[in-house]
Amino acid sequence: METTQSIRIRADIDARHKWRFSDIFPGNEAWEEAVAATQQAIVEIPALARALALKLAGVEMETSAPVHEALDWFEEILGKFEKASGKS
Repeated sequence: METTQSIRIRADIDARHKWRFSDIFPGNEAWEEAVAATQQAIVEIPALARALALKLAGVEMETSAPVHEALDWFEEILGKFEKASGKS
């Protein structure tokens, strides 16, 4: 089943179907901080994924810190999605 979607212009969308920026972030500074944190998290994904893969493969590690960091990161990201979707 194939679907096609077009990109809609925000001004053409009924206001009741738009997110209010202020419901998610208190201001531009908070938005910019979230963007910077997300960019940093993206950089860390490969190392965290590698740590989880090694653990799942049964590779002995000197410390479980990378696995805990990966899980903490995942929980943090889920929390942000929940906040953005209004489910928190």
